[in-house]
Amino acid sequence: MRGVAMERVVVLITVLWTRSSAAKPRGGEPFKSVAESDPPRPLPPTLPESLSLNCTALVPQPIDTHPIRSPQIVHSAITPFLAGRSLVEIGTRNGDGMACFARAAKSAVAVEMDADYCRKLEQRALAIGDGRAAFTVRCDRYQSLALDADVFTWWQQSPHLKNLQVLQHLRRQLDARVVRPEAVAIVLFEVGFPDDMRSFYRLRNLSKWEMSVAFDETALCKRKLRQRWFHARAHGTFRVAEIRIADVPLALDFNLG
Repeated sequence: MRGVAMERVVVLITVLWTRSSAAKPRGGEPFKSVAESDPPRPLPPTLPESLSLNCTALVPQPIDTHPIRSPQIVHSAITPFLAGRSLVEIGTRNGDGMACFARAAKSAVAVEMDADYCRKLEQRALAIGDGRAAFTVRCDRYQSLALDADVFTWWQQSPHLKNLQVLQHLRRQLDARVVRPEAVAIVLFEVGFPDDMRSFYRLRNLSKWEMSVAFDETALCKRKLRQRWFHARAHGTFRVAEIRIADVPLALDFNLG
């Protein structure tokens, strides 16, 4: 459905993340700001607008909201980079992102370690594909699977899904010829969220490009989540960065990402 117009995004920021079955934001703590003001570098390549999908329109009744998952407008901003490429998303949860990504990518795999979410994802894949699975579900820890794709994406959550740990795992899989040499990771960072920004500044020199995407899911968040401190994180900015797996050094400290 490439004819659906994409939302207007402010170009500026990669899976989706592994969570427990209870709804909570990453870290389970109230939002605390971290000073962050420098501009992104470099910008992503310009791609035809026809490759962009409007994930808000294609997934009009999402199960989750930010900060439980990454914002739908961020999903939309990623879709041009999935066209004609295979995708693995790590930490898919209920699949609001994958429900859109699967329409953009040549093929898509959802990696989720929670069995309840896996069952829901399998049902959702069939519903999207009109009885034929629109994406594949792998129900296990990403470290236990032999995964390969053109693009890997996730949104980190401690302790099971940390950016540098995932990147270095994929680099070792690339060295073992499990992951293809040209594979990239599209990694997501929430501006102002301490864990994300620490990781962003320590990994940004590895990025091929960056962009920032402004989002506002306040209305949806207020409908779905009662806790008011969730609402404070329902609008803001994400940074998205593409990193070549082959460029990831194995010598970096795990604590840095």
